[in-house]
Amino acid sequence: MKKTPAFMSTPLCVAFAAFASSSPSSQAQTCASTGADIAIGFFTAIANHESRDGIEALSLGTHICNIGNAPIDFYPNNTNRHPVLAQGFFRYRSVGPDGNARFEQLGQSWCYHPFVAANLGSCCTGCVPGDVNLLAPKCSDPVNSGFIGGQSSLGPKWQVNAATGVFPYPPANPTWSGPVARRLQVRIADLDPVLNGGGQYFAEVVAVSASDSAAANHHNNASHAPVNVTGSGSAWSFTLVNPTRRERVAIQAWRMIDPQVTESAILVPGDGWFIVAGRASQIDATTWHYEYAVQNLSSDRSGGAFHVPCPAGVSVTEIGFHDVDYTNGDGPGNVNVSGTDWPGSVSGNAVSWATETFTQNQAANAIRWGTLYNFRFDASTPPTTGTLTLGLFKPGTPETVEISGFPVPSAPPVCLADWNDDGFADSQDFFEFAAAWFDQQPAADFNQDGEINSQDFFEFLSAFFAGC
Repeated sequence: MKKTPAFMSTPLCVAFAAFASSSPSSQAQTCASTGADIAIGFFTAIANHESRDGIEALSLGTHICNIGNAPIDFYPNNTNRHPVLAQGFFRYRSVGPDGNARFEQLGQSWCYHPFVAANLGSCCTGCVPGDVNLLAPKCSDPVNSGFIGGQSSLGPKWQVNAATGVFPYPPANPTWSGPVARRLQVRIADLDPVLNGGGQYFAEVVAVSASDSAAANHHNNASHAPVNVTGSGSAWSFTLVNPTRRERVAIQAWRMIDPQVTESAILVPGDGWFIVAGRASQIDATTWHYEYAVQNLSSDRSGGAFHVPCPAGVSVTEIGFHDVDYTNGDGPGNVNVSGTDWPGSVSGNAVSWATETFTQNQAANAIRWGTLYNFRFDASTPPTTGTLTLGLFKPGTPETVEISGFPVPSAPPVCLADWNDDGFADSQDFFEFAAAWFDQQPAADFNQDGEINSQDFFEFLSAFFAGC
């Protein structure tokens, strides 16, 4: 697949890109990272493409920035020595009282492979242009919204190792057709406020670069911006809301909206980054909703399981899961990565979800780079602080990572009258306690004062009549 348009020589390409996506100098910032450090600068435009079969398609113009002090490989597309960019689309919406809301990913694109660096000064002060095969320190390269949505210039995400920045070249090129193929796709049903109760929308661009990864600077490779969505039927429009939130992953918009959201960034040793966010909200006097979002920024090992601690005796209902579609053959053998929902269950004092293992299916529905998955349930107890566990999909060490400080269900109140711990305070508890008391069994020391006497019997009766 030829990525660079045949009619463009290198000088013409640079001139055209600078003209198409030039930026005001007020966007430039002081940049002081060590090593090559790719980041996404401000967004310039949204190209809205023709919809098809209930799907809208769009593409985001932006600037690729080198905020570091070493160059980034930016060779033309006859090699894999260049970055790739992927786009995502997200929605926040309230679904109930007291912060009961969801932040979900609605769509993703294939990867754009840029060519030759324009080396402009739109992101940082102090850019000194040089070789077009390198993005010089503190320099930027504009990406036109039409180019990043150019379908023949896009390759699948599944071939890219986001932790190392390495990918095969040329990328896989399965047959495609129609105006939405490979572009950033969103189901129209997810945009319709009548069906979804409205919401706030966000677009994201994330970059992957081997130069950046080698410098261990792949923690800040995504930027996002709010997007206004208007329309009806099969015609919808998308408008950027400035400013772009530079070096902030889309999931971080949730906490910006709701400060009670807990958020944590997790580096998998020898791999890449996840960002996890969560919120507990009270639905009624006896029920709390627990909502978690896990976004994979740059981990190649990907997420394969998710566990929330849940003490025995807690009633758990409405276990749910949400993912994002893979499209147009983005998966091994030009077959989409699986879209099978992760089943959720309660076992071993945890609410757990898992996809197939890597051994079972290498194309299983893991949380791959540039995607966000959601996990949710209702529980009968209010939140306390606990530790979540993310199981990794691809084999390696460690097998799991822990994320502490998140809201999780608390243990239910102790029911002293439920003597046999069967979940009910009934006559059977009375008979079993009485038998133990008459037999002078150690367990019959109800008040734990070291003696089994009438006081234990009276205190048990008081608890029994009080009920649970």
